[in-house]
Amino acid sequence: MAIPNCRIQLGSYAPHLSQLCAGFTTLQQRGLLQLEFAGLRNFHAEGMHRHNFMLEAQFDDGLVVAYDLEDGYGGAQQPELFDTQLSRVVRYFRRSYDHRQHSGMRNRTKLRPLGLNFHVTCPGNFFDAELPQPSAARQANEFVSHNSYPVYKALLVTQLLNPNDMLGAPGNLLEEVQAHNQLRIDILRACRDEFGERFFGGLEPSAYARDCAPDLVLSADACTKEAHLRRLRENYVCIAPQGLHGSNSWLMAECCAAGRALVIQPLRYEPQGNFARGQNYVAFTSVDECIRRLRELLRSPSTVHRMEAANAAYYHAHVRPDSLVLQTLRDAMPERFPVVQI
Repeated sequence: MAIPNCRIQLGSYAPHLSQLCAGFTTLQQRGLLQLEFAGLRNFHAEGMHRHNFMLEAQFDDGLVVAYDLEDGYGGAQQPELFDTQLSRVVRYFRRSYDHRQHSGMRNRTKLRPLGLNFHVTCPGNFFDAELPQPSAARQANEFVSHNSYPVYKALLVTQLLNPNDMLGAPGNLLEEVQAHNQLRIDILRACRDEFGERFFGGLEPSAYARDCAPDLVLSADACTKEAHLRRLRENYVCIAPQGLHGSNSWLMAECCAAGRALVIQPLRYEPQGNFARGQNYVAFTSVDECIRRLRELLRSPSTVHRMEAANAAYYHAHVRPDSLVLQTLRDAMPERFPVVQI
């Protein structure tokens, strides 16, 4: 079978797109496709997509597969326009996917969920070569581990968003930012009170964090990427609240790569594959419930071990950059990308 030719265009150099580009790069290195990077295209200005958090892959017979890395559904709120834009693609994969949003659309069968997203790269990633400054992304394999332990602690290192940086934003977004921040503050204080030395957590240092919750601000050394990677390999159960607009956070993907158990808010958006409550995560809807879920897991290492194994397996099947992209191409063009052992 001939190796498919694939022409990539990006809507921007947003860091969300680096994982996909790493996946395409790795598939070329594995001999599964031949890449041509055609640079940036302003999909939004040309009326092709509602925003530029996009990657398009065009194959030699003209088939187009689109990837949408937007948080939430802000760019897809005009259903008729979105439906029309879908007419030119064979598949459209969304990071934030909710099938209920598409029920009346003519082209709804083209829409699919995408696996969890995080900021990673790989050797030779064409995305990195185009950046004006060196990429801050880590190699995907730096996150990978699957260490199990007899005793566990809880973990949440997070940041506050500064609403002063969002002047002119809609009022509902500012309200969401305030709620986003308050939830993190409340969880951190409750975990410190409940678990004491069996909890590590706090806020990344910033002037805004010091104004809002100075008692929770960690040192800069505790918040380096190296410190974060080290903790992900240690005996922690990870708390990973939602991102803005209810998006699935990068932290969720990082924890899956590290084979860690997860305590999260109920998923608003469906990721690719079988990522299920009770199997890959436990969910909370309040601070009190978050504490209860953590307490249950910390008392049951065997439950944590099963969740760790499920998340490690999910990472290798659906989040690792080459697996993420290959799953989408098998869905879009199964005759060109038959199932093989990865």
